[in-house]
Amino acid sequence: MVAGSAPAYDADAALQKRTERRQGALTRLVNQYSQVRVFDEGSRIKKIYGPAFGFGVSAEDTARQFRDNYSAVFGVSPSSLDPSAPMEGVTPTIPLMIDRQTGQYKFTLVYYTQKINNIPVYRSDLRSLVRNEPGFPLVSATSSLRDLGEFALPAAIAEPRAADAVAAAQAIFPVLKKFSKPKRVIWAGTEEIESEPVLAIQFIGET
Repeated sequence: MVAGSAPAYDADAALQKRTERRQGALTRLVNQYSQVRVFDEGSRIKKIYGPAFGFGVSAEDTARQFRDNYSAVFGVSPSSLDPSAPMEGVTPTIPLMIDRQTGQYKFTLVYYTQKINNIPVYRSDLRSLVRNEPGFPLVSATSSLRDLGEFALPAAIAEPRAADAVAAAQAIFPVLKKFSKPKRVIWAGTEEIESEPVLAIQFIGET
């Protein structure tokens, strides 16, 4: 039996690899669809758009193929994108812009929600806009996805102490009296806040 120590984790090298994966996926996309345009803020790509940069046999199929082939552009894996809307009670596909002459919708919006172990990442989703015409071309992909780096949850997760979280909120805001049912989320910041990912509890408090 040979004993030894595991190599130290190199955060800079891991970041470099993730950056290379994102750039490689973006290069593949641009090489295949030369007219695609990219809108980014800092290191995050927020929107990809163009005449068409994906096709399928249905709107859902087009969006699925884009997820499977190019999710790395946003720093996430295909398996972390669940075909569901981030809002409760909303279907993962929504028809948009009805044509008054034909009575048919011109577009379909397809949602994918970012999840880890079936726990949603707070306000993190991919919205693919597909034209309802032969080939179902993808014309826009809007992202609020989060690159979580090497973050992972353990196989067994303790049930969050929701009562403690509610009590902490009431200590800060005593006027809050009614609270929604707490649910687990992965907190990784918002559009305005950068944060390392952590397991958190989300609820809404009302007076």
